[in-house]
Amino acid sequence: MFIYVVCYDISDNGIREAVAQELLKHGNRVQFSVFEIVVPSKEALAQLCQRLQKLADDKTVIRFYRLCRSCRDASHDLQQQAIANFPAVVII
Repeated sequence: MFIYVVCYDISDNGIREAVAQELLKHGNRVQFSVFEIVVPSKEALAQLCQRLQKLADDKTVIRFYRLCRSCRDASHDLQQQAIANFPAVVII
């Protein structure tokens, strides 16, 4: 299982909405253009990237930041509440 923060800068409304809908299949929106997603394997991530590439144009910017276990454990909000809490196991 791999966990990523995905963010984008997309000016085209149609592309932006299509990308958001695809990312929502894999996780949660935490801000308008920021998602926390879970993919079960590198292959699943590659397939997601291929689907997003088909939606993109030459101005589309989408970035994936992988969150390792220790990074997730150290993440918190302003009130020191834990964030990026994902299950230890995902059953697909």
